[in-house]
Amino acid sequence: EARESLQFALAVAHSPGAPDAASAKASGSGGGGGGDLTWARSEVVELFARDTPLPCVVSKTYDLKALKKHGLPGRTLTEGRRLSLITAEEQPALGKFVRLQPLGNPLVRARERDGEKERGVTVDVEFSLDASGLLDVRFHKFLSAKEDEAIKDESRPWLVRNAGRVLMLLVVLGAFGAWVFSAWGEYQAEALREANKHRARKAALEEFYRGVNPEKLGDIDRALEEHRGRETKLWAKLDKKYGRRPPRPDYLKYSTNREL
Repeated sequence: EARESLQFALAVAHSPGAPDAASAKASGSGGGGGGDLTWARSEVVELFARDTPLPCVVSKTYDLKALKKHGLPGRTLTEGRRLSLITAEEQPALGKFVRLQPLGNPLVRARERDGEKERGVTVDVEFSLDASGLLDVRFHKFLSAKEDEAIKDESRPWLVRNAGRVLMLLVVLGAFGAWVFSAWGEYQAEALREANKHRARKAALEEFYRGVNPEKLGDIDRALEEHRGRETKLWAKLDKKYGRRPPRPDYLKYSTNREL
């Protein structure tokens, strides 16, 4: 009896306001007839008609993209977006009539742990007619915004997901590289200064030995190496031994443009 009374069933996703003049026709296949039964800026899905085989299940996915596709901004989710089930029936005693069953907002659910509302981005709604014609509605695969973001994050390339860490690593490596470059440059400059000082001291000792003891010219490098950092003592020893102090090294003459 219930099966024979059903003309058609529609799932209507609509804004929470009252109905207005806009409409969408149901096909009314099987002699059920159609009707202007929807709201403005609404999404209408025809679920069952008179000749629908039983049992029958129709699944529909509702998400934010679908709302926007039908001219409904995403913010309507927080403004009370609604889903309604409209059935048109005809019974001998009552004639033709339309029944509207509010299903609430499919993209908002209460969290079990605290009862607070949780917003979703997609949900599957299953409309089913059993063999006796009883219509049932169930909600499946509710995906919250946080879960959706986690899924998208997993699908992104590793480099995109870790862009912040990679950027931080590059900054650290850049700073370390700049420090190493600066330290290496300072090391090279210091080595150049020491080499030029050695040349100036050697030239001064060559001049000194040519006048007092030319046979010692071959020992200059060894003497400077033995007195590295104590060149003043070497000059004092030579002054005491030969009664004549070696000339002061001409550091300016042997300096380079980089030192100046």
